[in-house]
Amino acid sequence: MKKLIAIILTFALVLPIVQPLTALAHEYLPGDMLIPKETMPSEINIQEALEEERELTEEEFDALIGLFERYVFFRRGEIFVNQSGINGLSDMLGAEIITSMIEGIENLNELAQQGEIIITENGTIFEASDDEFVLQSNINRRTWHWWGVRELFSRATTSNWIHRLEQARNTAAAVTAISGLTGFLPGSVAGIVTMWYTQRLATDMRFRLNSTSNRGIVVEMTWILAYRTKVQ
Repeated sequence: MKKLIAIILTFALVLPIVQPLTALAHEYLPGDMLIPKETMPSEINIQEALEEERELTEEEFDALIGLFERYVFFRRGEIFVNQSGINGLSDMLGAEIITSMIEGIENLNELAQQGEIIITENGTIFEASDDEFVLQSNINRRTWHWWGVRELFSRATTSNWIHRLEQARNTAAAVTAISGLTGFLPGSVAGIVTMWYTQRLATDMRFRLNSTSNRGIVVEMTWILAYRTKVQ
């Protein structure tokens, strides 16, 4: 009888713990065991940040990536998207943003099929011809990511890009400039590329360039053209 009571008490104590853990597990999707909904920074309003059309802070940029990340996974050299899950973000971000992000991912899959890039099981993406990586500052280098590109620019290259962006005096020139900067421009976001956009990006890049004496900068650009800049 005492053993039976002990078993009942143990079950009663453990059950409240097991249930929340089980519920938490359902917040993940197969192939993406990274960010449960409970850990998303609720104090960051991504929709508001995007509507302000400015450079994102580091926290905002990471939160934006986190929104999409739970619906992205990697398998057999490709990037897969949980379509129904990612479409659920449309109410928050808008259908065009979802379309642009998917379009960028599909472009990476096409590059992988053409043998230009390699997509690994852990999500790392590198160019097939790239057999060397040197960790240093003030260099020029592009790395691909499922969410967009990371551009490392030397001081001289940064100055050249600032000049090129500032000289984009019409929409066509602006689109050409941003396409060259990112390596690929989703057609669904081309309409938001204006002279004002390129001027703002140039200003942000100049600010980072002037904040250091001898190092270049980094521009991280998503497929929806939300970006952040930092010093190398």
